[in-house]
Parts: sequence; C-alpha cells; structure tokens
Amino acid sequence: MLASDIEGVQKDLSMVFEGISQVECSGPGIVSAILSSTGEKIELETAVDTRDKPLSKWLSELEEQMKLAVKRYLIKALNEYTDKEDRTEWINSHPAMCVQNSTRTTWTSDIDKAIQESKQNGF
Repeated sequence: MLASDIEGVQKDLSMVFEGISQVECSGPGIVSAILSSTGEKIELETAVDTRDKPLSKWLSELEEQMKLAVKRYLIKALNEYTDKEDRTEWINSHPAMCVQNSTRTTWTSDIDKAIQESKQNGF
C-alpha cells in the first residue's frame, strides 16, 4: 500500500503513534508537523515525503522525525526551565509532554544532588 492518500492514513494514526491525532502537510504528500489530540503542534526536523513510498517506509521516517523533533523541543524546554521567572509563561511556551518531562527531569536531578550533598555532609 502506498501512502499517497494521507487523509486515509490519518484516521488510524492514533493507533500507531500514541498521542498523535493528525499530521500537517506543507504540500501534497509532504508531512511537516504532528498534532496531538489536544491540538499541540510539533514541527518536524525534516519534512517526510510520503509520495510513491510504501506505508511502512513513510511511517518509519515519520517515527524518526518525531523522535528528533520531540528531542529538540524537550532540550529547549529543559534549557529554558530555570530562565523563566514566570512559570506560567514557561508552561505555555512548550508542548505539555515537554513541560511534564522537563519538570520531572529537573526534580529528579535536584533530589539526586541533594542526596549526594547530604552524604558529603555526613547525613
């Protein structure tokens, strides 16, 4: 099966990729972004050309680009985590999955650091 009909494939995307409800195209057969069920949009690193490709190839390329894009967004959220004085502004400027993961990563790092410091201080 060729993935030339993106609309036909889109209805089943959420069964293949959890949290992804749609893809956005920048041209015929060119996937440039993914959208969550809540409407959050993540631009792909490199657009995926679905024209004249088997569905399995297109989905593999989409998965790889999704990973790269989410990684980029997560790194940005982590880097800006402590830069924002207004936490609401920081939360609203990043996808929810990146906010959640950044918060958990930072919390875990802070707890680990506190445990290490307490061991050094003889506690």
